Amino acid sequence: MAEEKTKKIERCKFSHLRFNGDRYCTQAGIADDKITYIDEARCESCERYKSRYIEFPITVNGIDIKPIDTTSFSAKAGDLVGVRPCGKEYEGKTYLGIFLGDLPIQNIVLFNEETKTLSVNAHTNPAMFVPELKKIIYGCGSWWYKIKSEKDLCSITDENINEAWYVKMMHQLKDEPKRRGITLKEGDCFQQTWKGAQFAMWFKVIQIDRPNNSLRVECHSGIGSMHEEIWDDLDTTESAFDVGEYKMINPDADPGDKEEKK
Repeated sequence: MAEEKTKKIERCKFSHLRFNGDRYCTQAGIADDKITYIDEARCESCERYKSRYIEFPITVNGIDIKPIDTTSFSAKAGDLVGVRPCGKEYEGKTYLGIFLGDLPIQNIVLFNEETKTLSVNAHTNPAMFVPELKKIIYGCGSWWYKIKSEKDLCSITDENINEAWYVKMMHQLKDEPKRRGITLKEGDCFQQTWKGAQFAMWFKVIQIDRPNNSLRVECHSGIGSMHEEIWDDLDTTESAFDVGEYKMINPDADPGDKEEKK
């Protein structure tokens, strides 16, 4: 019975896990006053349980198989690419590859309880054929880049990888977990620093909950739309300032033209 209770609280689509191990239920909604904390016993007796997975047996009236779209925003089929697979067996070598497009790595199946219909969608990922290896290497298992000119034929080095902001953050979280250049407080505004966005997302801190390592923020699109979210990663959010993923901004500036705080 204990195993069944554990499975139920973990499988319910309304049950969510905090970093501290607590579970909370969003069946009534995601607003703070509607979220309730739960345990295995309470979840086991709940009549509003809904699995986030497909549980058998089920009655299926039809199967809708979605067409596979192999087009990619990263490159075009036939483009030459440089590929450095992540596996240790490749010893950090960079290979010449041919971009194939976004190919399926798994299927995602959704079940509509009202129509009793299964919807099958392909989960795709950038795929490159490497002639020297005689195999396909996927983007999720490599470092890769599109070759645009002769000068791009250089290898991807450890220095290139270590300069990536997410790798820097990973090292800092591992080696300096207590290092924090920014301590967020209610009312602070900060912005994404991704240069690829014409109108970068920006955020305003509404509430800080350090005991539970969480914060509540207003999320602004930069073009007028706004919604609120609860983030269960206060430490990670603050550490992102250290590696330049976020920057503090002037809350009085226009959303589309935020100025960095001095």
